[in-house]
Amino acid sequence: MVRPNVSPPHTHHRKIQRRMLRVETLEGRRLLSADLMQHHAVQVTESQIITHHDTIPRFGANPTNIAVANGLWSNSTTWSENRVPHADEITSIPHGVEVIYNIDSNVRLDVIEVSGQLEFDQSVDTSLWLNELIVMPSGTLTIGTAESPIAGSVTAEIVFTDTPGSEGHHFKTGSITAPGIDPSQYGNGLIVLGTLNVVGSDKTDFVRAVGDIRGGGVIVNLDGTPVGWLAEDLIVVPETSQTVIRKTPVILNETETSRIVNVSGSELTLSTPLKHNHFGITENSFGIERSAHVANLTRNVVLRSENPDGVRGHVQATGNATFNIANAEFRSLGRTSADSQVADTLFETDGSVFVIGENQVGRYPIHLHHLSNPFLIEGVVINDGLKWGIAIHDTNNGLLQNSIVYDVDGAGVVTENGNEVDNRFINNLVMKVDGGHQAFDARAGAVEARDLQGNRFIEIGADGSGFWLRASAGTFIGNTVYDSASYGFNFNGYYRTADSEFEFRQLDEFSNNETVSSKGGLWFTWSQGQSQIQNYQRQTVSDFLAWHVSHEGVKAYHEANLTFTGVTVIGNSQVSNRNEGSNTIFDARSTTGLWFGSPSYENHNLRLENIQVEGVNTGIVVPLKSGIEGTQIIGAKLRNYINIAMPKDSDAIKVRYENIDFLPSYVGRIANSFPEQVANVWHAETGVILPGSTSSDAPPGVPSNLPLTTQYRESDGRLILRGGDGDESVEVYEADGTVEFRFDGAHAFSIPSNAISIVIFWGAGGNDAFVNNSQVKLMAFGGGGNDRLVGGSRADSLFGEAGDDRIEGRGGDDRLYGGSGNDVILGGEGADKLRGESGNDQIWGGLGSDPIIDGGDGNDELFGDQGDDVIVGGSGNDFGSGGDGDDFVGGGDGHDQLFGGLGNDVLSGGSGNDWLQGDNGHDKLWGGDDDDTLVADPSDWVINGGLGHTTLF
Repeated sequence: MVRPNVSPPHTHHRKIQRRMLRVETLEGRRLLSADLMQHHAVQVTESQIITHHDTIPRFGANPTNIAVANGLWSNSTTWSENRVPHADEITSIPHGVEVIYNIDSNVRLDVIEVSGQLEFDQSVDTSLWLNELIVMPSGTLTIGTAESPIAGSVTAEIVFTDTPGSEGHHFKTGSITAPGIDPSQYGNGLIVLGTLNVVGSDKTDFVRAVGDIRGGGVIVNLDGTPVGWLAEDLIVVPETSQTVIRKTPVILNETETSRIVNVSGSELTLSTPLKHNHFGITENSFGIERSAHVANLTRNVVLRSENPDGVRGHVQATGNATFNIANAEFRSLGRTSADSQVADTLFETDGSVFVIGENQVGRYPIHLHHLSNPFLIEGVVINDGLKWGIAIHDTNNGLLQNSIVYDVDGAGVVTENGNEVDNRFINNLVMKVDGGHQAFDARAGAVEARDLQGNRFIEIGADGSGFWLRASAGTFIGNTVYDSASYGFNFNGYYRTADSEFEFRQLDEFSNNETVSSKGGLWFTWSQGQSQIQNYQRQTVSDFLAWHVSHEGVKAYHEANLTFTGVTVIGNSQVSNRNEGSNTIFDARSTTGLWFGSPSYENHNLRLENIQVEGVNTGIVVPLKSGIEGTQIIGAKLRNYINIAMPKDSDAIKVRYENIDFLPSYVGRIANSFPEQVANVWHAETGVILPGSTSSDAPPGVPSNLPLTTQYRESDGRLILRGGDGDESVEVYEADGTVEFRFDGAHAFSIPSNAISIVIFWGAGGNDAFVNNSQVKLMAFGGGGNDRLVGGSRADSLFGEAGDDRIEGRGGDDRLYGGSGNDVILGGEGADKLRGESGNDQIWGGLGSDPIIDGGDGNDELFGDQGDDVIVGGSGNDFGSGGDGDDFVGGGDGHDQLFGGLGNDVLSGGSGNDWLQGDNGHDKLWGGDDDDTLVADPSDWVINGGLGHTTLF
């Protein structure tokens, strides 16, 4: 696809180079017969298609309408029945016959078996709905070609129908007692054993934004003019924030989509404002700049499921298939789910069904399954997959380039068994990999399991990695992963014994790849085969960038002879400072640049060259078991609280470091397990070997030398202010797109309005004042002392806590809580929730209908003012007045005085000797327990004194 002229290199402008692979097809060979044939170990019988690895039902074995002449699908003379195929038809296109599909129809066919040629008309919109589309070994399905793609003014789609049986599977699956023709669930999809050519209209796949993308806006500026982007196209903007680490996992979920309204050069106008900020890389000492990608998910050739929540379709190419696709979207395909362990259909020894699989393996949006030919996937979109986006299984010499995988659960791109070699992954974009049932697996998605018959198998790739790779063979250049629950790139050989044919294959090239806003950047474990460390050959990772990852930029163990050169990890120091940490384990619940510190497992002969790490808790954690050569760190720039950490029991003599530029840290101490001072080199047992220093400048975006502790999270615009035991005064003003903060009446700092989402104030001790004269949302805690908290125009949450506090909500639907002490609370405008809690409080609801005005403990005075209010006195002798509107006024415990005011009110005295006066309107007065006085007039509807002696006026 077409790339704008931007940097870095993997978003450059280029003219697409069509590399549709040319291989020998079955048309050049002679078939044994029309119904019984064999081709490159694919045998076709009357009822089955048998490959080396699969026995697939022959869904089109009994056609009801056969193409008998070359021609248009819409011509009745093309067909044996002298009519166009109708609903539920099984259709066959025999070898030697070519049919042009030229209709836009939602007629729900059953099967098309293509042994000849089926080509989609390029001059009209086309739509094909069916259960199975089978391209036989001699068949060809063409939806555009490299020389003549489907033009941008035309659409072509294949829709796999939702046709479940009584047990929820596809209706051809059947049950244990009554199996269908397809108990192993190959059906409801596209199965390619012949040739597939799909080429849609060229367009720019993705391009980076210019600078930060701020939430609330509809304008996005791109670093280049996209080609082929149109109104109504769906774009996605990925999450870029760093996630803070807590015992309870935090999930941001900030990747989001919107439709294009207009494209003007490099400026996009969106249909809906973005909800989140999508900031670029944190300002850093290395001069590296990156902004979020913006990706276009819309293509004019679409393969999709009719019902994403029903029986989904899938695409599988196997045997001697030729698989060439470009500029197409695969939407809501794939049935295999990452949410639970795979569960295949199992058979007894006599061939009868033992159990129908509830999560059949191998049914993915694109599954390249034991292909004997190379493949080409270019400019393709995978949108919404339940486990993997693209699965490459024992298939070699392929090219995946300029493609997008978005919103899958297990992994974006997978090499399945480790025998996949010489595949190239160039300039692809993977976003939003949510993670399935292995999301918290310590081995990052490799688990030994057993099926219901006790057979052992290895479940892989349900952890949420962008690329999950069974071995380290292949070429990876210019790929980017955002928002993956696990690692951007996961080379994981757990339980894999080296294959004799491809034993100890290394990376052909791994360079200029990038991971953003994920758990980790890059994982290596047993990458050349389990328990084969002594035979590992050296392999190199070059120019890898991880930014705003939460846990590790690079993590490796059970490895040998790895070289990392030019690796950069950049954290958001504000988030790293908020990590929970551990008081006993320094690298737990903290962010690390490069981690090799397994206490039990090896990282032999590690070489780190020209490494850059900034803004994380620990820069490099070196190995304990480092092999004969030890660990070499040659050339680095490090700016972290601990720059080089040596775990307990590690041998400092086996760590060689030279030409290191140690920079003052922006990150502070987060837990007792860390040294008390910044450390350039530190041993967990012996202490600081080489002390470091703290930067005199506050981290980017945060002012320094303030009377309050200030933490600003640039990723989502959250500002936290913490006071001490003194009397703090904070005022917030907003004008001309800027929010100004004044401390004790003096200007402290300013932040752009669109860069701040919420202010959180902790007063601690002292008599504090916080007055919000802005549209920024406020959450404030007064702490001890007599505090004044004043909200702004948004829905604020203000908590007085201890002391006699004055709390004012002003605009918005506020939550105002007095806490202990005698408080004054004023709701202001909006539907406010006001609670006095303990103490003798005075509460005014103000304008708006307030859902609760609760006095709590103490003798309270409660006023509804305007609107329809709910007033509850609580315990104590309370005074309650509804004011205007139709109010509920309840006394609760104690001797209460309740007045309805204007409107049709309900007064309920509760326990105690109460005074109830309805005033104007049609009121209902309920005295409750004890001796009550009720003041009513003829317009009141209900007058009930309840228990006790009642005096009625």
